[in-house]
Amino acid sequence: MKTTETPDDDLFEDHLEAARATPPEIDRDFLARLTDDAEREVLTRPRPGPREPFLQRVLEALGGWRAVAALGATVVAGLWIGVSPPATLAPSVDALWWGEADMAVYLDPALGFDNLDQEG
Repeated sequence: MKTTETPDDDLFEDHLEAARATPPEIDRDFLARLTDDAEREVLTRPRPGPREPFLQRVLEALGGWRAVAALGATVVAGLWIGVSPPATLAPSVDALWWGEADMAVYLDPALGFDNLDQEG
């Protein structure tokens, strides 16, 4: 892109050069007030309190003590059923655990509803 110079550009450049040659003086009273305001703001800013312990933050992230208790009970029940399944689940759990059965048989959502049409 080509730039064309005009007399206004020269005048503008003259003003910029004059401004650069004589930088403005900052008022000492203004600087003192600004420094006092900054120090007052730093001193009145509230300090951060102590951080919560890590386990408390994890507990809150998981939903509180009730959710963690439910999660723990579910884990214990799952381990119990997995290690020592009830008699009705034992064949299916063993088959799934040792890879002897097809998962589709045990995960079929219609399983158990085949006699539904014969009821009252």
